[in-house]
Amino acid sequence: SGTDWNSGDGVSAYKDGFFYIRNDSETGVVFAIQNGGNGTGGHRKASITGDGEATFGSSANWGSMVNATAPSNQHCLSVAVTSTTYRCIQALTSGGTDAFFVTGDGDGTFAGTVTADGYSFSSLSTLP
Repeated sequence: SGTDWNSGDGVSAYKDGFFYIRNDSETGVVFAIQNGGNGTGGHRKASITGDGEATFGSSANWGSMVNATAPSNQHCLSVAVTSTTYRCIQALTSGGTDAFFVTGDGDGTFAGTVTADGYSFSSLSTLP
């Protein structure tokens, strides 16, 4: 329904198995799965926006390699890698440089201060 997706917001489904959704508002939800109700609230279980952001209710799985769950407001992420040198978790700054990363063998590299159990650790850029 809606307009032809080639000319603006709309949906097109083709018999060869392709399904296209277009919403030119980058932050607008273009795909949503609801469980009851018709609004966003607690009824929305998953959504994808026009700019590619995805939100899932309680868990998301990408094959057998990555599993992210949030049971009872707890946030968990597990990643399986085939090499201990692969970066299985990585965060980049807005400039594209490493903020931190953790490899498959558990080594971690952090650009700033690391706080653990109330203790802060940081490297000195120059020694006194």
